[in-house]
Amino acid sequence: MGEKVLRWAAYTRNQVAVAEAIARKEYEDLTPTGVGVVDEFFALMDEVGILDRLAVEGVYQRRMIPMVLLVVTYCARIILGLSSQNQMPTHLFRDAGLLRRIGYTARHIEEGFCQRGKGLMRPIHKNTVADALERLSQEESEGIYAGSVRDLVKAGFVPDEVFSMDGTELHTTGHYPGAGSITSTKEVTNKWGRTRTVTSTRHGYLLLSLRGVQSNTVVVAKVGKIGMGEHPYAIALVKAAKAAGARVRVLVIDGLYCVGDMLWRLKHEEKVDFIVPADTNMCIAQDARGLALLREEAGVVEEDQEITAVGLRGLTTYDAYQPPEGTGRRGPKPTLNAVVVTRWKNEAVPQEDQTVLITSLPVDHPLRIVEMYRKRAEMENKLHRELKQGWYIERFPSKNHLACLAHIFLTLTLYNVACAYKTRRGQELANRGIRRLRAEHLGGAAWVLVVYTKTEYGLFDVEEFAHLSGNPPQRFHRYRP
Repeated sequence: MGEKVLRWAAYTRNQVAVAEAIARKEYEDLTPTGVGVVDEFFALMDEVGILDRLAVEGVYQRRMIPMVLLVVTYCARIILGLSSQNQMPTHLFRDAGLLRRIGYTARHIEEGFCQRGKGLMRPIHKNTVADALERLSQEESEGIYAGSVRDLVKAGFVPDEVFSMDGTELHTTGHYPGAGSITSTKEVTNKWGRTRTVTSTRHGYLLLSLRGVQSNTVVVAKVGKIGMGEHPYAIALVKAAKAAGARVRVLVIDGLYCVGDMLWRLKHEEKVDFIVPADTNMCIAQDARGLALLREEAGVVEEDQEITAVGLRGLTTYDAYQPPEGTGRRGPKPTLNAVVVTRWKNEAVPQEDQTVLITSLPVDHPLRIVEMYRKRAEMENKLHRELKQGWYIERFPSKNHLACLAHIFLTLTLYNVACAYKTRRGQELANRGIRRLRAEHLGGAAWVLVVYTKTEYGLFDVEEFAHLSGNPPQRFHRYRP
């Protein structure tokens, strides 16, 4: 295969040695495999050091299966996009090549580890994987994720300086002991005009994320109960991101984080600039809208085909923007800048509805501030919706709290790996680990064989295997000898 070999399984990948064994007809086993996408992910994870972080111990008194094998198996489930544990026997455990790839031996595949399920569940029962996640401590789950972020930052996959922060609810039922709940009421009017009050309760977790706007990497995440406040954790998340090596220079956040002392600490203690919309009833918002009527006399006006924005400097009417209570303050009163959007999508915005963005950045080019803030809205589609619909982050393996946390942090880890893999550098590193992405170049895993010797394995197109074994077809369609 090349100079570097991958050793996270019971076998070592060695393309050259296995090819020679095929030519000598001394290989032991072969099977078709759907290993392609898993192989690519694991190769990149191995290159940057993430794979080693899966070697956790868990809390066990007695175990027959190595914990790292169970964690890797669950990672394979996430990568393959399986939405539930019930899909593992049919989509994962029936692929002998994939099982051999992630560390199961031929005996494990044929006989299983134990007789659970009356000997019919091979190599393991699907619930065994879920049970393993329940034995991961919260520190171990968070450690895998936090360590993977440091690895990606060190490898150059997080070049961002602008970050966005937001939370999203991960819904469960009321039978998850570690989840929270929140009850809300609203007035509902039916088609006959009758109004009634409807009360509903949501159960679940709140995932709070700090995301790089350019790379889409989630550099810090916190999981709490649904309904918890978000802004009290903003400073801690920024500090954690810096500790991981991320260069946090600007933070774009929504109105929930428009809390004066927190914004002051963000700018003056953490040296991070911010952009946040002001509440429509705040004094600074009303003053900014009034000054925007003066246009060039009060600030900087900039417009394009769809947007007109007015930049205003040195506003002092946000009284809450000051050091936290109990700390001394010296010097003049802190000031903030603002950008008022007076025209949106080529239509004038009524004064009372105009968006006011307050920021610690210069507003010499107000359209840049507006465009930068619009990146925050991408979190809903590029992160939250993708995690829920594409990565099934709300499909928990069990109701156990530790298993839910492990599922969330492992999913975030692999999501970040996917973001890294999409880059040119990510593909180069994966190629260094695999040498070439066979499933992609050969048109799919249906034509790929995994061939084993006693200690090594290799991935070969079926035409390449026929050529190496001395029985080539008269015409090759994909492989070039």
